[in-house]
Amino acid sequence: MDKIFVNGRFSRRRIAIGFVASFVLSLVVIFLLRLFISVGIENQSLSIFFNEERASNYIVASVFTFVVLLIVHFIYLYKWYQENKLKEQKVIAGNASAKFESLKNQIDPHFLFNSLNVLSSLIEENPDNAQRFTTSLSKIYRYVLEQKDKELVSLKKN
Repeated sequence: MDKIFVNGRFSRRRIAIGFVASFVLSLVVIFLLRLFISVGIENQSLSIFFNEERASNYIVASVFTFVVLLIVHFIYLYKWYQENKLKEQKVIAGNASAKFESLKNQIDPHFLFNSLNVLSSLIEENPDNAQRFTTSLSKIYRYVLEQKDKELVSLKKN
């Protein structure tokens, strides 16, 4: 079935065909088992076996087969659903991680550019503040570079 339904592994058509085929196959096996027991073990003749065969002999087996097949198909469908949900969550997490990395890479150049603009205006207005600002900026940028690869940074640090 997987070779026939390559893309639609859990399509309605594939599930219906699989369910019906499994049900029919189960009934054939039940028939063969009844035949083996009657003819092979109990030494009945084939004509007696076929004369005594009734649809009512298969009702309990059919109901049992139907319930078991429903459970098996439900389990496979649920497993497939969980696998797809997990894949979807991985894609979402990967997307969020990529956005986070992209944002981190954008912050660094903007931070440096804005800081240099402030420093440029301070040099002419107040050289002493420009010197302190340069020292503070170098400490901050060193810290940013040290923490760049870390996703979380403790607030208690520095």
